[in-house]
Amino acid sequence: MSNDIEWLPNITRLEDYYDGEKFDFVKLVNDRYNDLMNDFFNHSSPVIFQGGRVFLQDKLLSCDKLEIKNCYNNDFYDCQTCPFEHKLDIFNHICTIEYTNKMLKKKGGKLKLKKEFRRSGKSSLPRTPGEFCIPRVLLSSWIKPIILHAGDREQVIVNKNDNTYTLELINRKYRIHLVEITPENGNTYYFLKTAYFYTIPKEIINQENYKYILKAKQNYTRV
Repeated sequence: MSNDIEWLPNITRLEDYYDGEKFDFVKLVNDRYNDLMNDFFNHSSPVIFQGGRVFLQDKLLSCDKLEIKNCYNNDFYDCQTCPFEHKLDIFNHICTIEYTNKMLKKKGGKLKLKKEFRRSGKSSLPRTPGEFCIPRVLLSSWIKPIILHAGDREQVIVNKNDNTYTLELINRKYRIHLVEITPENGNTYYFLKTAYFYTIPKEIINQENYKYILKAKQNYTRV
């Protein structure tokens, strides 16, 4: 099913990565990473926001260098097949949520799954690597077009707080944070800080990707 915003691309279909028995999560992540790199490093079609270019920070994710490893991806891949190792850390940030403990709590006589953020003292543990989130991977293709169409006031709200701009795709509950950098001598530019949804957009449900997400979690077979 196509979306109703003409400049917003249709999301990746999960069935393309499912052979009837198992999902190829590594290929899914690699494909989306390659697409994101092309989105931001294509000099003939750069990502521009308010006249300044948007960049991805060049920090690489290397688990060997992390003092604390808080990866929670056992349902999808292991360390030997991790598709995020040595890719840009911002991509892992886009595709994961903060590591959480999952606990069953009784509520009204029924068991309910509760997610609790892990904390070390008063501070959260490092964000990356995080807890793998399939919908976030699927929606990463929206980042560039939303930034490029930030002036579409019917679809996008733009707010500024200090040096951070928040772009929200109104009807999809999808947000992007850009950090403004203004050198003493030079032109203003931006870094992508993160992108995320806080309500699963209808495209995932309408295209039955959500069904495949549940199937993936229930019938996981390591690839």
